[in-house]
Amino acid sequence: MTGIAGLNFVTDLIKVIKDNWLGSGGKFPTIEKAWEIKQIGAGTNTYDYIVIHLDTENIDIFSIQHDDENDEPTWDWLHDISISLEVASPTSETRVLQIVNELSRILKKKVILNVNKRDYIQIILNGATSMNAEYINMYRYLVTCESKILNP
Repeated sequence: MTGIAGLNFVTDLIKVIKDNWLGSGGKFPTIEKAWEIKQIGAGTNTYDYIVIHLDTENIDIFSIQHDDENDEPTWDWLHDISISLEVASPTSETRVLQIVNELSRILKKKVILNVNKRDYIQIILNGATSMNAEYINMYRYLVTCESKILNP
């Protein structure tokens, strides 16, 4: 066990999106982790992008006590990770919906996932919410999903 799983999940999700993106999603957008963005404003963006936000990671005990390989008492831990994918395009609502549809297709196809030798129990797409009203020159959607992993 290494501790928390959220940061690894975001990295793994980026890999899954890149590896499974099809032409039906149009040109692949820029994809970034929210905490790595060094940007002052989004008012002049001229490109499509996806920003992944790590929202929460709930860690719950999942089993009764048992012994590990060294005969030490241990427990299994279930990590429930929630993330948001902010999808934006200055082009049109049609373009941002094309990106959202492609993300939905990938996440629905990859419900059970093994990435970078990490086995996720499930990835569940929770929903997509229009955020268009917040900006005049940017079409935006917020896609939310969660994942569960045992003993990361």
